[in-house]
Amino acid sequence: VCENSTPSVTDEKSSSPSSEQRLIKRPRIDHWEQYIAAAMSLLLRRWARLSERLVREVQLENVWVSLRVANRGRDRPDQTPGSVDRGSRTPEPDGDYGSMESRVTLETFLQGCAGKVTVLVGQSGSGKTLLVSCLGQQWARGLGPLPSSYLFVLLEFRQLNVLSRPLSLSELLFRHYLPPKGGDNEKRAIVDYLLSNPEQSCWVLDGYDEFHSKLNRQEVQRELLDPENPLPVADLISGLLNRQLLPGCTVVVTCRVRDVIDLEGISDKVGQLLGWDCHAIREYVHNFFGVKGHSANRALGVQAADLLLSTRHLLAMSSLPALCNICCICLEHLLLEGRDAGRTQTPEERGSEARKKDDKGVQMPGGGRGEEGSRGRSHAQRGDQGGRRRGSEDIMMDVTNGRAQVPPTQVQIPSTLTQVYLTGLSAFLSRDLDKRGRNDTPETASLPQSAVCPQTTLSRSELCELTQLAWKGLEGSKILFMEEDVSQDVLEFSIRTGLFSQV
Repeated sequence: VCENSTPSVTDEKSSSPSSEQRLIKRPRIDHWEQYIAAAMSLLLRRWARLSERLVREVQLENVWVSLRVANRGRDRPDQTPGSVDRGSRTPEPDGDYGSMESRVTLETFLQGCAGKVTVLVGQSGSGKTLLVSCLGQQWARGLGPLPSSYLFVLLEFRQLNVLSRPLSLSELLFRHYLPPKGGDNEKRAIVDYLLSNPEQSCWVLDGYDEFHSKLNRQEVQRELLDPENPLPVADLISGLLNRQLLPGCTVVVTCRVRDVIDLEGISDKVGQLLGWDCHAIREYVHNFFGVKGHSANRALGVQAADLLLSTRHLLAMSSLPALCNICCICLEHLLLEGRDAGRTQTPEERGSEARKKDDKGVQMPGGGRGEEGSRGRSHAQRGDQGGRRRGSEDIMMDVTNGRAQVPPTQVQIPSTLTQVYLTGLSAFLSRDLDKRGRNDTPETASLPQSAVCPQTTLSRSELCELTQLAWKGLEGSKILFMEEDVSQDVLEFSIRTGLFSQV
């Protein structure tokens, strides 16, 4: 009996440490999974807020990226995890990723990005921030190129700028991304799991061009950094990119074209967002006016699309999504104003006004004349754009069936980029009147109406405060402001009209 009992006692003692390890490891995994679930909820809420005013659905398979050659540092080892860690995804070859002539969808471009540093380049207004937010919500729904078992961390450089004191990696994660619900034990468990499994995390760093600091490039691989050691934010981000922190994690960086040089030797893969073509622009314009829900606006959408596609500088601007939105806001403002003005005029008055404009030229928004104002050809629809003159009427040809139609509205198209922005500003400032009713404006808020300073509920001092804030942002290269930077009335007005959004 004694001989048989001895091995059993030995087995109990030898198995005891592994049992304790399992008891420790299971809660750690549970805390990790709970933290991932909380991150999913955070990104879904973020997307719901961002997508409230979207004109059309964002689909990564319909976004095109031009591949660029990535100059990879020779001394950097490949940190790409194996196929098991990547969810059996097929790895992509390293090195030359093609020329600017080759293009793929964004969804295809991001395939195989696990364990690598991927850079997405785009002009201002090309939609980088919106696309990485879309990527986050797809991850939260179990879709897209990143496995749902990964931790998706989305940080914006514009918000990292406000962090002045040194931070540890865990402080950056828990204080400025997502604080866990539990206490210190849960934080320790999440950090331990992250450090033991860095390949199961994806760090998306949006808007490097807005970062006030510069990244440190390491030509030769150096020793790992202590993640618990407080460092300046720039050093933390540099550590992630140089594989001195969480080696093997996935990193996606967005920036403008001019700033990609800072990431040479760091990035494994670089792609540049391509602009919209005419078909995408026309689709967006129709959706913009169709989303409004007014049947009259849908009719204006057809005219707006024709105006935009036949106006060279508006068409060039509209290849970028953000500028296309501004052009649509301008056209909506001008077309609706023209339509409302037309309702208060008799046909004889409209004909007399048209003859005066032909004789004297058209005054452009902002107080100046267009390039052809002296020749009286600043109308959006001109004779050489499918129409011809018959007395005092403008007759347009319907190219689909050859029938002559009277154009619904004559508008003055801004001829310069400055005038486009001023018209867009006029549209935003007058939105509050549309919501409250134009006859409901307090007397103290009345301002002389013009293209630069339209009717608005803002007082003159409040309008000056808003312009000073814009100038401050321009000089400081920032678009993120604290609540204390703005008076309460101006803040409420700006949020109400869409000039500001809360983050």
